[in-house]
Amino acid sequence: MPTRIFDFTDAEILGLRVTPERSELFYPDTLQLQAFGWFEDGYERPVRRDVTWTSLDADLVSVATAGSEIGKVTPQGAEGLATVRATARNTEGELKADADIRVYRP
Repeated sequence: MPTRIFDFTDAEILGLRVTPERSELFYPDTLQLQAFGWFEDGYERPVRRDVTWTSLDADLVSVATAGSEIGKVTPQGAEGLATVRATARNTEGELKADADIRVYRP
C-alpha cells in the first residue's frame, strides 16, 4: 500500500470567513460556527487554533472561546439579531469575519 507524503508549510492567512454566515437560532438550541482561512498557498481550510471568537451581542448569545466546543453559540434568552465575530491575525493586522444570527424565543 503506498504511503501518502504530506508537505507542511507555514503559509500566511490572507482571508477569513465564517459558516454559516447567516442563521436562525431557536432558544434553547445551540449553533456550531466554523472559521475558514484562505492562505497564501491558494488553499482554503478550516482554522481553529489562531482564531478568537467574540459575541458582539452578549445579551443575546454567548460563544465558546476554547476547548472542543470553540465556536459554539448559545442563546441567552432574549430575542433579536446577534453578531458573532471571528478574528485572526496576519503580518498586516487583523482579519475579521462575522456571522449574523437571528435569535427566537418560543
